Amino acid sequence: MRYLLWMALISVALFTVAPAFAMSDLVITSPRANEDLSGLRRVNITWESYLADSSTYSVYYSSDGVTFNEKIASELTAPEFVWEPGERAELRGWIKVRTYGSTGKPIAESVVAVRFLPRTAVVVSKANQKVFYFEDGALKDVFTCSTALPKYDIKEGRYKVYSREEKHWSREYEVWMPHSLFFHEGYALHATLVVRLLGRPASHGCVRLSPKDAESLYNEVSVGTPVIVLPKTRDCSNLIPAREQKAPPAKDVLTANR
Repeated sequence: MRYLLWMALISVALFTVAPAFAMSDLVITSPRANEDLSGLRRVNITWESYLADSSTYSVYYSSDGVTFNEKIASELTAPEFVWEPGERAELRGWIKVRTYGSTGKPIAESVVAVRFLPRTAVVVSKANQKVFYFEDGALKDVFTCSTALPKYDIKEGRYKVYSREEKHWSREYEVWMPHSLFFHEGYALHATLVVRLLGRPASHGCVRLSPKDAESLYNEVSVGTPVIVLPKTRDCSNLIPAREQKAPPAKDVLTANR
């Protein structure tokens, strides 16, 4: 038995591979970990390197922290770069700086997580059919909603509440839209009486909520509050409380009422 134990320990020692990069030789100094970059047109990325002056740097971005398939810059010689992130629909992101030696092989890297979520914002998840309300950097409410049918789907992106109407009448669809928070053209988050369809795409572009949830959100949100509409591929299950976790939503229904 002891012989087998010793053989196992020797095998672990022989086949354990050392880390490919020395993280301590390269440290990103800006942006800071979990810094909010939302609304910034330019981001100063800086780092400190304790490697040879002949090193070059490349900067990468990832939306999931695993696959860094967006190259921001390459063959840099100075430890800094000004990045223009543009409009980002994701809530979080990761920036990686990698150092390359004189042979062209990577020798060190550093990664920092950042946020693209304002401290107070409304987030609409098409994938989960949920509306998340963040206040002062914390998740305050989660509501089940109905987003648009594919034919009427609005583009993911960042918007702002530009108007609030406690009781709005839609002339186009001849229907009341109580507690409307308009955020893009004529589209709004609002109450619906068709609550049986909540949890699946069902509208002509608006985001429907139950009467109770719409009133609650209406009372919390003011004009100017950011509204972030996420892509269908962006899953937010990790934000949904365990008690509200459900099976995947049903397929798109065939009827719609804005």
